Amino acid sequence: MRLHNELLKQARLLTNPQPDWPEQADLRRAVSTAYYALFHLLTAETATLFEADPTVAAAIGRRLDHGMRKEVSKSFAADKLPATHRTVFGPQLQSTAADPLKRVAETFSTMQDARHEADYDPTRTYTRNDAVVLVELTEKAVADWASVRETDLARLYLRCFFLWEKWNKER
Repeated sequence: MRLHNELLKQARLLTNPQPDWPEQADLRRAVSTAYYALFHLLTAETATLFEADPTVAAAIGRRLDHGMRKEVSKSFAADKLPATHRTVFGPQLQSTAADPLKRVAETFSTMQDARHEADYDPTRTYTRNDAVVLVELTEKAVADWASVRETDLARLYLRCFFLWEKWNKER
């Protein structure tokens, strides 16, 4: 089983209702773990796009920046591509066929914000439903990714995790 599947399973378990449970720590962990499920899925996909050898791919994956991925994801969700790719991929991103990829990108950004809040905001109180909604959102993004992962647009999204700053300078 791939790590992202195990993390989603763990996030779901942390939201299970039982007497006197889940507690805030469980709900916060569920949100954070759901984010990391999507993070690790996209990390693995990006790394293997550049390198087939698992050891080298893992080293590549460790070089990916959370903040850059959020910036890329927000831009893809809003149909804003670097100028170098707008002519070729812009129309594809604006088509309904790109909707699953845009949902993945939007979910990544949303879940990164949710993870920060869960991990760092002690004033935030979660209900079980809050956590379940975020876990389900991530599960839908994983399913959406499976439907688009072989497309040129999805591969561009992954490449942008490494090349965004260079490509984006030409806006």
